[in-house]
Amino acid sequence: RRARGAGRGVGRARSPVASCYPARVAAVWGHRWRPGAACRTAVGLGACTGRRGEAVVTVPAMPRGPRLVQLPAITVVGLRVTAPFRELFTAVPAAWREVFARAGELSFRLDDGFVDCSLGEEEGVYTELIGVRAPEGTRPPAGFEAVVLGAGTYAALTHPGPVAGIAGAFGELERWIAALPPAEDGRRFVHDGVKLDVGYLPDGSEAEPGGAGHVLHARVVLR
Repeated sequence: RRARGAGRGVGRARSPVASCYPARVAAVWGHRWRPGAACRTAVGLGACTGRRGEAVVTVPAMPRGPRLVQLPAITVVGLRVTAPFRELFTAVPAAWREVFARAGELSFRLDDGFVDCSLGEEEGVYTELIGVRAPEGTRPPAGFEAVVLGAGTYAALTHPGPVAGIAGAFGELERWIAALPPAEDGRRFVHDGVKLDVGYLPDGSEAEPGGAGHVLHARVVLR
């Protein structure tokens, strides 16, 4: 399952200098904090530096391998795709073409990279939102919609390679989740179907050598 972008991001990072919410968020997502804050980060390049008054905040870069992270509530603004599996390979690329063509209407986005958000499957029909992460309360452009994912626990993985390898990377993440030890009460972590894949660029340069790559998240619950 994977046409370009067919479906899928902040743990708590602490600074010894000061608390900087934009820096903390961007550090774990691995992308630039856009709206007003002077905070930049690159996946694999080391650090996120933001300014809060005169304080300079540096947050270590996140690891690439699988890990559990706690994410705050996330707003995704995008085009909804609802289709059986076999139709995703045409419906999702069509949505990407429209999103990239209308990128100028999504200047409020929080990341340089665009997002493929998988909302799950029901009776063989899959739902995805192709678009961007957005500030809370963002008003979607015509034809787009906003979905708010509540705060939760996610398994995360950074995928630095080609888009064709993302499905395999999510498979690795799901196997890692299945191997996690149970909680003290015997419940185990289970992936609930919600995924985030942040990093798509119109020219595909995120997947090239030295590119920012993709930050993958699969939401988990204890059952």
